[in-house]
Amino acid sequence: MTLEFRSKLMNKKSPKAEQTCIVKEARIAYTDSGKGFPNVVLLHGFLESKTIWADYVKELSARFRVITIDLPGHGQTEDIGYYHSMELMADVVHGVMHHLGLRRYFMVGHSMGGYVSLAFAQKYPASLKGICLFNSTAMPDDAARKKVRDKAIKVAKKDHLKYVEVTLEGFFSADFRKKNDKKIAALIETAQAISAKGIVACLHGMKDRPGYLDMLAESNLPVLFIAGENDKTVPLESLRLQAGKVPNSTLAVIADCGHIGYLEKPHQCLKALKKFILKNN
Repeated sequence: MTLEFRSKLMNKKSPKAEQTCIVKEARIAYTDSGKGFPNVVLLHGFLESKTIWADYVKELSARFRVITIDLPGHGQTEDIGYYHSMELMADVVHGVMHHLGLRRYFMVGHSMGGYVSLAFAQKYPASLKGICLFNSTAMPDDAARKKVRDKAIKVAKKDHLKYVEVTLEGFFSADFRKKNDKKIAALIETAQAISAKGIVACLHGMKDRPGYLDMLAESNLPVLFIAGENDKTVPLESLRLQAGKVPNSTLAVIADCGHIGYLEKPHQCLKALKKFILKNN
């Protein structure tokens, strides 16, 4: 009996949290929690893993069925070659959802996970009930950002462990780092398990991704933008402009929050997310 067939049999009885399946000849790790409806897919960002959603899964799975996925090269999921485009990762997510036999769902993507959600919306629009861009943007990298990516690729190839530490610490204010040093240390430790190959593959993919704002503006897909008031990576004003061009969008501004909203202001972000899902279900 194959791994996939055994997993399908277990899913018919009761979802088992930690599982794997094969997509594109790679082993993809995911969790499947709760038996409710609708289905909600949580996608982590760059240098993260599905473990960032642990508290969200506990809260959301009491009412919904919740899927978290380790994207290629992250967490317990294998690399898929040397170039992880957003479209490739969207195909991986679609493969996991097909494996589970789930046809429609909400998709929530933090940062890079938001880029994957957008690529997914373009390729598989009929599968989505709505998407949440969580500290994420529908805009492509501009010329200046592409140069930052190129520099990051060089640094990551030379010393990816140091690159991870400096990058993640840079997302937080000095005050937040002082008060939450253990949480940030745990985040860094998980990220340092990612290979240099996986880091570089995703940096290339993010650098080359297209813009998706026109696609959202022409669709009626419900979109939630969760914006950190002090997010320097995805500025609030940019998200205000984007939300203004998307007909069926909601902008939730989280006060005193940077780029890692799920860790900095978890309760406020979760409240906005639950409201969005229930409104559009």
